[in-house]
Amino acid sequence: MMLLSLLAFFVTFAGTWLWIRFAGQKVLQDIPGPRSSHSRPTVRGGGVVFVLAFLLGTYLASEQQWVPALHGWQFVAVGVMMLVGMIDDILGLPVLSRLLVQIAVASLLLYPALAQSFQPVWLWLPLILAAVWLINLYNFMDGIDGIATLQAMSVALVIAGLCYWQHQPQLAQLCGLLAAVMAGFLFWNFPHSRIFMGDAGSGALGTIFVLLMVLVAASSKALLWSCIIMMSVFILDASWTLTVRLMTGQKIWTAHKLHAYQILSRRWDSHSKVSLLVSGYNLTWLAPIAGLYVAGVLNLSVAFALAWGPVLWVCYRLRAGQALPDAT
Repeated sequence: MMLLSLLAFFVTFAGTWLWIRFAGQKVLQDIPGPRSSHSRPTVRGGGVVFVLAFLLGTYLASEQQWVPALHGWQFVAVGVMMLVGMIDDILGLPVLSRLLVQIAVASLLLYPALAQSFQPVWLWLPLILAAVWLINLYNFMDGIDGIATLQAMSVALVIAGLCYWQHQPQLAQLCGLLAAVMAGFLFWNFPHSRIFMGDAGSGALGTIFVLLMVLVAASSKALLWSCIIMMSVFILDASWTLTVRLMTGQKIWTAHKLHAYQILSRRWDSHSKVSLLVSGYNLTWLAPIAGLYVAGVLNLSVAFALAWGPVLWVCYRLRAGQALPDAT
């Protein structure tokens, strides 16, 4: 499995270079606008490379029983989100069209698990909507160099460690494979982005995390909650910002630069510092909290209070979501 992960890393690394060199120079250029956090045209859509590398690596690993055997429809769900994101990167798609596809993909991923676990039907809708929110998280939060890539890597590595600790080696190796492909992409995306993952990468990446949570939930509810703890920064920044924008009458479907991480990157005049802060928070603060919760040292309420408190405080202090002169 280690050799396969290394191969996935190198395939992503080389494939991303090829994408920058050939695929995106004319068609897939992200042109900075007044609400962009970047100042120069950058190739986008590179997420296709790490998504394909992850899917191929997962298929090969499942053949050797190194990772959980995925069903064809689970591969299809991730692939559909990648293709829809690619179309959106090239041509642009209406918000409603993308939302309907996301609902369909979330339902496809969750329905078998919900039906098998005999969850009450009234609970299905909020869980599907929560999955749609998670699918969108990386799209919402992929606004500065490296932040989404580092977030995905740090979360995947911590969950891999927790899965090994809880005697779930197949899940751990699947998370390790995800970390490997993200590491291959990171070289080109940080500290200064030569390529963006685009909607093709961010939507598929969010879908991969939904899939991981479905697989983890089947083995351990404690591991599922630890995944949510590790996603705290993205969940809270996106949720806080959207809620404030709704409450202040803003058009929530329009682009903006009002997330806490975007405001902080402007104040510090640095993308890399903010991206490293987020991954550092994940590894040095959230990871121990998740570990202590899984070990039974912390109950769930205390774990969430410790994980969410600092992030909520930062969102409040930075006035995330408020359309202030210095934040637009």
